[in-house]
Amino acid sequence: MTNNKIIIGVAGFIASGKGTVGEYICKKYKGEVFSSGGILRDMVDRLHIEPTRDNLQKMSLALRDTYGPDILSQTLAKEVLLSKKSVIAIEGLRRPSDVDALRVMPNFHLFAVEAPIRTRWQRMRLRRQKSDDAKKTFKEFLRDSAAEAEQQIADISKQAELTLDNGGSFEKLFKQIDEAIKKIQYERKNKKSR
Repeated sequence: MTNNKIIIGVAGFIASGKGTVGEYICKKYKGEVFSSGGILRDMVDRLHIEPTRDNLQKMSLALRDTYGPDILSQTLAKEVLLSKKSVIAIEGLRRPSDVDALRVMPNFHLFAVEAPIRTRWQRMRLRRQKSDDAKKTFKEFLRDSAAEAEQQIADISKQAELTLDNGGSFEKLFKQIDEAIKKIQYERKNKKSR
């Protein structure tokens, strides 16, 4: 049941800080983090395919072409239902179907996270989340940013109830998250007492 859970979906472009937001929520609020990227990484790892951004995007497209455009979002929704945690972050929402599958759940909140494009490129190269990230030129990063998986993020981000600015320090980002969760908890408490 999801009635007692706070479910936060996080949308944002490559290296905007979606993972940082999810990790912080998990650590600070003893929550749990889910992502479609995690599902895709599990699959390519299991198949011994190099986890490049291109290979993950191909896996995503193959799954969506075979099982429907919302296969990953439906999987995430089921994982949220099974979770015992009271605060859940779902990072990496990229398509309207991702948001639609989760928006039907009570207490779902959509956050967008933004950072300047050059900052995102530098962060991507440093974090090396994908096997080819460290070598990416800015031109290649721009090409990746124009990929199918990234195209709908701007539209999804417009639907967010909060946009987190991740162009500065971790402390500033974490303060924004804390204020948002505090507000959600306050509104839930007031709604229950009526």
